[in-house]
Amino acid sequence: KITIPVGETTSSATVGTRPDDVYIQGDKTTDFKVDSTTGGGYDTVDKGNTATAHVVDDKDVTGVTITAHNAKEGDTHVTFDVALGNKPQDGTTATVTVNVGGTDHVVTLDADGKGTLSVANDNTEDIYKDPSSLTATVTSIDGGNFEDTSVAGATATAKIDDTINPVYARITILNDATHSSTVTEGGALTYRVDLVDAQGQAVDMSQSAGKPVTVQLNWGSGTADNSDVANVDGVAHSQLPTSVELNADNHGSVTFTVNTQQDTVPEGTETLQAQITNVQQAHADSAGAFESVQVSPTEHTATGTIDDYVPPKLIVDGNNSNDSTRHHREHRR
Repeated sequence: KITIPVGETTSSATVGTRPDDVYIQGDKTTDFKVDSTTGGGYDTVDKGNTATAHVVDDKDVTGVTITAHNAKEGDTHVTFDVALGNKPQDGTTATVTVNVGGTDHVVTLDADGKGTLSVANDNTEDIYKDPSSLTATVTSIDGGNFEDTSVAGATATAKIDDTINPVYARITILNDATHSSTVTEGGALTYRVDLVDAQGQAVDMSQSAGKPVTVQLNWGSGTADNSDVANVDGVAHSQLPTSVELNADNHGSVTFTVNTQQDTVPEGTETLQAQITNVQQAHADSAGAFESVQVSPTEHTATGTIDDYVPPKLIVDGNNSNDSTRHHREHRR
């Protein structure tokens, strides 16, 4: 009902439209006409004029967020959660396209506009410092019958942290077909210092090029010392090494031979014992370094045994000497 005030020729009234929402409903046309009039003292009123109102969709925007779950190396997958700002309209399905590392993944969302994406984790379990990350970006929203959508800011990065897989420095003494851990004075004892993983397998240092590992050695626990050493690796006047360097060039393994001193001083059986006291890697905090370098808990000591050298005895056969002398004398007679 519209009332035109006295002295006026126009008036208006507000008619409600459908509620605003985020869904496409299409245009709606409503025709208005005057059904009847009262008052005003007019002889007649022309009611033939009509008016048409158009109700159209506006552009309410539905956005999207994506969140990342951090992972560790060795985890099989990295997970991202996706959520729309509005639910898909009843009876419709919505999907989003998510790009991870250059690969598109289509995620179907549930009735609440939520979904999960799991992608393979390429950062496998290893011994090196190599944390990484995966970034996921929503590139499109499809379905849901939304008036308008936006993917602005829909990016998340998952961190993939290292786990700690130690590398161990160990020392052993060779005892095989060509080497012995027990020698007589003047013999050679061969020691090996190398790096191994938790399974005792040799470690590849190519990824740690430029990041050598220094292993400190102590020789004070045995009964033999430098006075019992002739040389090391044949180098004159050399002494027992107090450290060795393991690097990419020597493939994380160093072998050295201790040539023992031969003398005539009775010393009994002695031991020449090497013990790893410390291990440290250069640039340990940089990428490609080992996650952890430790002294082997079981193979940190190597002991060689040195037996006294006993010179051969000179044996004089007195009987033969007497017979010869007797024969000589008898010949002279």
